[in-house]
Amino acid sequence: MGKKAITKICGGAGIILCILMLCILSVPTAAYASDTSEKMTIEQARIYMPDIRVYYYPGSSLTDGVTASLSDQKLTVVNSYPYSEDKNGTDYYILVDVSLSISKDYFADIRQALISFPDGMKDKDTLSVLTFGDQVNVVLDKEKKADTIRSTLEGLDNNDMNTHLFEALNKTAELADKEENIEKRSVALVISDGEDCSTNESTRNEALEGLQKAGIPLYAMAVRETAHGEANAFIEAFSDFVRAANGQLSVFGLGEAQTCMQNIQNRLNSVQVLELKAPSNRITSVMQPLTLVASGAGSESLQVCPRYNKKDTEAPSASVKQISEKELRIVYSEPVKNAEDTANYKVTCDGEVVPVYTVDYREKKKAAAVLTFREPLENGDYIVEFQGISDNSMEENMISQNAQLHIGPGGENAEEPETEPDTDTDSEEGNGIPAVGIILTAVLLIGIAAALAFFMIKRKKSEEEPSLDESRLRLTIKSDEEEKTKEVVIRDRLIFGRSSECDIAVIDKLLSRRHFMIEKEDGLFYISDLDSMNGTMLNGVRITARCRLKNGDVVQAGSLFIIINW
Repeated sequence: MGKKAITKICGGAGIILCILMLCILSVPTAAYASDTSEKMTIEQARIYMPDIRVYYYPGSSLTDGVTASLSDQKLTVVNSYPYSEDKNGTDYYILVDVSLSISKDYFADIRQALISFPDGMKDKDTLSVLTFGDQVNVVLDKEKKADTIRSTLEGLDNNDMNTHLFEALNKTAELADKEENIEKRSVALVISDGEDCSTNESTRNEALEGLQKAGIPLYAMAVRETAHGEANAFIEAFSDFVRAANGQLSVFGLGEAQTCMQNIQNRLNSVQVLELKAPSNRITSVMQPLTLVASGAGSESLQVCPRYNKKDTEAPSASVKQISEKELRIVYSEPVKNAEDTANYKVTCDGEVVPVYTVDYREKKKAAAVLTFREPLENGDYIVEFQGISDNSMEENMISQNAQLHIGPGGENAEEPETEPDTDTDSEEGNGIPAVGIILTAVLLIGIAAALAFFMIKRKKSEEEPSLDESRLRLTIKSDEEEKTKEVVIRDRLIFGRSSECDIAVIDKLLSRRHFMIEKEDGLFYISDLDSMNGTMLNGVRITARCRLKNGDVVQAGSLFIIINW
């Protein structure tokens, strides 16, 4: 790794740390995964708040240290394992085109591939089969028995004149999008020539929206030739639709259907499972980004719609300790609402009310509030009652039990301040000489490293690099008339709109005066709509709350498309 990269990524402290590690440990700089390696991709997320199960392909890079977020809330990683260890199984939905636009020879090949599909199913898997032609028929509904599946598939034939593909997709979303199915993986596989994907835009969008809201990825197999032996002209449009539905399209020739289907099954079985937990079971029923970040594999986002949740019947609890002569610390079992208002606390000492002066509520390692009083707390039995303080769940369970504390003579119940261990004190049993030598050596090395770091940082200061609290964004703004790229520096936030008072002002009659805002927080970028007249779209989905941006995202505002890179 070069000096410029070290300076930009680590800063002066990072340089010192690197030098110390080289001097003391004599370990060469670690190699990092190449940017050209396959990145991870998210197949789907099954969301039953607060529990979230993500199915993703980790790619060829290591995926240690995966972190996750839903919109702007952090998720806790509970477990991670290969799909082979998954006990829930998969609900498969296979949609078969039974129109005469597919030749009889091709269809016979497809039928044989379908008959072999149960060979790759697990015990908990189910198979539903829908045929679409002149109409949509459900010929199998969550069947597990291989013999029943094979006998039904053997009777399939293609004799219809029309193709109702989008109706079949809507029906699939309807069957799969039920609360009793939400904790199980669902996958749709359509076999067709894709002809309907080139017409009827409204129906196409309805089918796509239904699959996206239900969280069902769409895989597809497209015949290479039509019934007349000509090249299939609908493959490109079919592929675009499948990609938009977060799936993959495979094209197969005559005699290749079984191999093609086996390849799809192999991929489906190579998925990794990630179990996550949200801070609460609260749902929004709007599309929002679910983002995974993994070491060596970058980040990946998927638009999801949390619509189902488990009931939360457990009320939060609270405990209290004295931390100074005028302060009590309340620790909650989980994050709560309305805990920052003094009116929501009633504190008594031996039955006498002790007015709360201020409250400082924070959610860091623990959800906790510090109550401050005007006068020192006297000895006695204290009771803290909570009024209007609830958890963040959909049910908003109220704290029902009081917290109690006894303060005795001399403040014996006061909480010890949390401090770091004193690492400078030598143990009486240890040998002090080597420890002193190590400390002196470390001090000398730190001094040398600090001087080097100061020299390197001073050399690197130039107008080309923003300061440590600044970042550069490259915005490619596309309109019907032109395309231009603009580099801007963002410190905290950036306002985009029609007004000349905005950080980026663009003349567009469909833009609001202040249309959207990009914020930088902890090294990450977020976008919010500023109550604009026509709304803001992120990767084709209208945003209703603050969403995290990833490199290469496309924002639509007014008649403009803005590609955001950094």
